[in-house]
Amino acid sequence: MLFWPLDGHKFFGNAMGPIIGIRREDKNKWERRVPLVPTDASDLQTKLGMRFSVQPSSLRVYTDDEYRSAGIEVNEDLGRASLIFAIKEIPPPLLLPGKTYVFFAHVVKGQPHNMPMLRRLMELGCSLVDYEKVTDDQKTRLIFFGRHAGYAGMIETLRCLGQRLAVSGVSTPLSQVCPAFEYRDLTEAKAHITALGDEIVRQAGARQLVFGFSGYGNVSTGAQEMFDCLRPVEVAVADLAAAGAAASPRPLKVVFREEHMVERKEQKIPFNLQEYYDHPERYDGCFEKYLPHLDVLVNCIYWDARYPRLVTREWAARNYFPGCIPRLKVIGDISCDIRGSVELTVRATEPDHPCYVYLPEQDSARDGVEGNGPVIMAIDNLPCEFPRESSQYFSAVLRDMVAPLVNVDWRVPFEKLDLPPCLKRAVIVHQGRLTPDYQYIQKHLEAHPKPQTGLETMRKGSVVRLPVIQEPNMKSVLVLGAGLVAKPLVRYLLEKGYQVTVASRTASKAEAMIAGHPAGKALALNVQDESVLAQLIKECDLVVSLVPYTFHPVVAKHCIANRKHMVTTSYVSAAMQEQNGAAREAGVTILNEIGVDPGIDHMSAMRIIDSVRARSGRIVSFRSYCGGLPAPEANDNPFGYKFSWAPRGVLLACRNSATYLMDGFKVEVAANHLFHDMHILSIPGQGDYEAYPNRDSVSYIDVYGLQGIQTIYRGTLRNMGWCDCLYNFGKLGLLALDEMDGREKTYADMMRNLAGASEGEDLAAATARKLGIPKESYPIRNLEWLGMFSSRQLGAERISPLDAMGNLMYEKLAFRPGERDMLVLFHDFRAQFPDGKQERIVSQLIDYGIPGGDSSMSRTVSLPAAIGVDMILTGGITASGILRPVTPNIYNPVLNQLAQLNISCKERTETYYARAA
Repeated sequence: MLFWPLDGHKFFGNAMGPIIGIRREDKNKWERRVPLVPTDASDLQTKLGMRFSVQPSSLRVYTDDEYRSAGIEVNEDLGRASLIFAIKEIPPPLLLPGKTYVFFAHVVKGQPHNMPMLRRLMELGCSLVDYEKVTDDQKTRLIFFGRHAGYAGMIETLRCLGQRLAVSGVSTPLSQVCPAFEYRDLTEAKAHITALGDEIVRQAGARQLVFGFSGYGNVSTGAQEMFDCLRPVEVAVADLAAAGAAASPRPLKVVFREEHMVERKEQKIPFNLQEYYDHPERYDGCFEKYLPHLDVLVNCIYWDARYPRLVTREWAARNYFPGCIPRLKVIGDISCDIRGSVELTVRATEPDHPCYVYLPEQDSARDGVEGNGPVIMAIDNLPCEFPRESSQYFSAVLRDMVAPLVNVDWRVPFEKLDLPPCLKRAVIVHQGRLTPDYQYIQKHLEAHPKPQTGLETMRKGSVVRLPVIQEPNMKSVLVLGAGLVAKPLVRYLLEKGYQVTVASRTASKAEAMIAGHPAGKALALNVQDESVLAQLIKECDLVVSLVPYTFHPVVAKHCIANRKHMVTTSYVSAAMQEQNGAAREAGVTILNEIGVDPGIDHMSAMRIIDSVRARSGRIVSFRSYCGGLPAPEANDNPFGYKFSWAPRGVLLACRNSATYLMDGFKVEVAANHLFHDMHILSIPGQGDYEAYPNRDSVSYIDVYGLQGIQTIYRGTLRNMGWCDCLYNFGKLGLLALDEMDGREKTYADMMRNLAGASEGEDLAAATARKLGIPKESYPIRNLEWLGMFSSRQLGAERISPLDAMGNLMYEKLAFRPGERDMLVLFHDFRAQFPDGKQERIVSQLIDYGIPGGDSSMSRTVSLPAAIGVDMILTGGITASGILRPVTPNIYNPVLNQLAQLNISCKERTETYYARAA
């Protein structure tokens, strides 16, 4: 490879040098690799005068501190970067306009699942460089993880073989093979496989195992390198049949090339490799004749639909049936093309569940290694199992490509793009358009058109249309409730040295929160039992109430009576506010609205408001939005939503009315029109969301001290389509709290009653008619998906429609293990100053949950409350009465501590001046 020198560059960017972003990987819990390791990024930064900015990540194999120690900035916001590197595909909502992205895009075959991402890149005017297409003049790939895929794939294939033999009653050392990710490094893995090979040779009477490798490229090279630790005997393809009958315990290896896999349709014409590449339609597959001689097939070839398959469903159906046990036991499909060269690969697997048995009679898969069919190992991201070494290998090559990618002027037309040929060949999209070599992908985009959201009718008839915005202490704490958001608070307080008692309706949930900590205590409590509640409050120093908000005033009453402080994350209700005088008189601090929404939204807003005031300015408009959502990769259901906090609370909030101020006019929205009063909010780098008003925004004029403001709006964010569904669900009566007789009643019975449908009538059609919407519309489809028209029992003697629907939603909209949620908070201020200057100030917080750990919602709700508890008990907050965190003595320390926990808002300001009259 020949690249430009490391000095004398003319960079296109700011005077301090261009900023190159490195995105965090979030495809799944296994993806821990990085495109550039800290030492390489630091070296480039020093020599080339560019700057790197790396998104924080709790999963990445190289930690945030390793990058910081190398002098690399760790920053959530990649908005300043012109060039952004990643490893895997990027969810469409996370793409930023006008950027140049470099990653494995997996679009060149027209892969359907990635067409939305490609379309979004084009809509945003981005450029895309795909590592897979960085090739030399002979079309040989120059940058890849293939060898590491081979290493891990071979280990996993051996592991699956050992398990398959074990369930067949065959004892072999291969049953001791570990998952690749459990080895400390490649050296340890190879040493273990070598030791197992020695054991195999010493086994008396063991039958020889025959392994076939399809392909001879980087993937196959890595797989063979790992397999060679077993010290196999290698034979030519022509000798396979005879060699496979030998009685040696040493495994046998055979490597297949293209001439072994296919044959010319015109038998008299010899095989020609270049012709095969250019005209695969002239060839038929002939590989299946070798399968009866193999115990294991390790598939390492590149394949697309123009080429014949190696293994077909028809072959499997002919060879695997009751009473017939073919020799082929395992297919290690390292290439992992679904229904590709190995047609039996019906789905991909993950390292903790690496294989399934293909069942030919059903053309389906059964997890594990038992069944009448071959075991398929089809992990689709194998290099992740050796994340550090595969990253080092990849980075060593990529680092030499950074300079030309940064140095080129991406603003010029594609034909004038001055890149080395190997890189220019890899530009799939330039300035939002497919480049000449990739125009064929357009037909795949057209075959998967952009889905219609069905929002057109939703946007009509709203009360107000908002424009689209582009953009060691032994004090004791009693925690009431052990719901979805409580765990980080409990852990924080225990680590701070407090004695913590968690009281919950379900004792086991409280015990899980305490997790055996010596300073913790768990107990069962019915919060409606006021005598027990009062006694518990009397015995503690402070109460954290995480039970439903309707119980807070009762808890507050007992706190005031016993002179105990209290913290809640809920809004201040009228019943709570009525106790302000009594709390002040008793010297009791009751800190409310110290979660995320309300909470972080208040604190981050007040910091900006007070900053504007300190500069003699005034806020004339303030819009604030917040939403807890599934992270893009977990957004896989038709509602675009999953429950990260109490499900009933989510649905109860759907019954609220709302009030806000818009351009000086007060707008009041009735509860039954809440979801009709929606608009689209566009957040830079995130995408489009539906926004609808959240409770009483006008009351916060006094809370924030914004008298005279023209616009104040607090909204909730959801993914597209939510409002249409919930509006129609409310219209149908599914948000009602009136209980009905649920004995021996089904969901279909309830829906028939709500829709006024006759017995035997098509329920979906009747419901659509009742609502005045098409049967094919989004709300009807989602009701059907939920199971609302099903014969499932309601399962309760008395139940409300809201709770009945909520039970199904909680089942089907639950986060699966390892999935992340996402918290989006967005403020938009307009400020005026005496000198005529005007500012637009935008503040944005995007926070993600930790796969297998705390959700973003639990962290952002409970950690501010935990910090508030600590401040009260250590004297940081001394005011008494009903408080909100809107004063500097509260919001500054809380926000500062949250920033240390990687929860912080990013702000930007646009300045302009009013035109003279």
